[in-house]
Amino acid sequence: MIPHNRVILAKLLRANEDFAVPPAKTTSFRKLRDASYALLTLVPRGWIYQNMATIASLHQGFLDAVDGRRKVIFPRELDAAQTRVERIAQHDSPATFLAAVAFPMFTRAWQVLGRTQTRVHEAFLACAVERYRLAHGRYPESLSALVPQFADAVPLDVINGQPLHYRLAEDQTFLLTEIFKAQ
Repeated sequence: MIPHNRVILAKLLRANEDFAVPPAKTTSFRKLRDASYALLTLVPRGWIYQNMATIASLHQGFLDAVDGRRKVIFPRELDAAQTRVERIAQHDSPATFLAAVAFPMFTRAWQVLGRTQTRVHEAFLACAVERYRLAHGRYPESLSALVPQFADAVPLDVINGQPLHYRLAEDQTFLLTEIFKAQ
């Protein structure tokens, strides 16, 4: 006889299936899904809870790599979280076998977010610098001259938390750059 908790788990896992209309043809993918659900009913409840705890711990590693208040991403912590995910995926254990296949890889998403947000900050500052030039007939000496008339605040680099760097070029244009320092 199957314990009551495992039956409930199996029902929850099947909750996303179509109940109203059965498929016209049973596909091998559906058979595989049904077989995996049946196998989960045989997995001890403690293993499921251990995998849930492992997944929560992995999520926390990626959350710790970001400071939401300062809007900064820490590359070293992100790499450490990614390494931990890879280590768990290579190690077969009852406490991690579901986590290894179910946990998404967030590293690329955080990299794209950081690059995109830096470009947004640069575009915002470029517009503010140009508005300053149109209003005053020259470029500002520093980005702090943009505050408060052209910008509420100078955005920070999302990687190191420092202000973006600005300098005037010899051809009377300007350059915005971000500095990636090791943390």
